[in-house]
Amino acid sequence: MIEQILPSAFGYRLYKSFKEEIISSDISLIKNLYHQYLMDFQGRKKAIKIFLNKQRNLPFYISKTCTFIVYPSLKSPDRMWINLYALESFFIKEGELILRFKSGRIYIIKNDSLKVLKRLLEGKKMVNKITKYLATL
Repeated sequence: MIEQILPSAFGYRLYKSFKEEIISSDISLIKNLYHQYLMDFQGRKKAIKIFLNKQRNLPFYISKTCTFIVYPSLKSPDRMWINLYALESFFIKEGELILRFKSGRIYIIKNDSLKVLKRLLEGKKMVNKITKYLATL
C-alpha cells in the first residue's frame, strides 16, 4: 500500500510500507492508479468537486484503500501526498505533527504542522462523505 509521496532532489520518493522508491512524476503515478481502477483523473476530480461543492483542497479518492490528500497544493512543486487509509494515527506533540502509518513507519512534520493537521481532518470528513455515498449505489 502506498503511504506517502514526498519531493526529493531526484523527483519524488514513494513510500510503500518500509520500501522506498524514486519516481520521476507524482502526477503520473496518481493518474496510473486511477487508470488501474478504470477511472479518469480529470473526470474523477471534477465529479468530486461537484459532489462536495468544493473547488480546492479536495481528496484524491481512488479506492477504499487509496485516498490521498495533498499539501500544500497540487500546484506546489514541494507537494506532499498522504494516503489517509495508510495512516494509523496522527497527533501534535511539541508543535510537530506526528504521522504514524499502519506499517509502523513514522513521519514528523515540523513546519506548518497545524495546517497539515487541519487538511488531514478536513480530508477525512470529505472521504467519509464520499464513501457513505458510494455505499448507497
